[in-house]
Amino acid sequence: MSDYRIDSTSEADAHALAIDSWWRDQRPASPDVFLSELTRAFKLLARVPALGATYDHPGAPTNVRRLLLRSTRTHVYYTVDQTARVVLVRAIWHASRGPARFGTP
Repeated sequence: MSDYRIDSTSEADAHALAIDSWWRDQRPASPDVFLSELTRAFKLLARVPALGATYDHPGAPTNVRRLLLRSTRTHVYYTVDQTARVVLVRAIWHASRGPARFGTP
């Protein structure tokens, strides 16, 4: 069976850009760690979308899952459309910032 397609919201894209920029500015010894870890996570989610834990929190969309990127302590929040075989990344949020905020897809 083929992999799931990975899509993301503009909000998640903005989160990823901000985190990558921060990582490159603040961690010059390992500037590519966040982007490398995120890329690996997307490849895993394309193959095993149920990998992340369910995330039931007020304000979160229905059926959200989250996957922890251990090296950067960042969570990827996403939903899965089984019929269309799409993983929609909705937010990327550092664990220390508290609960993720979600906009519209």
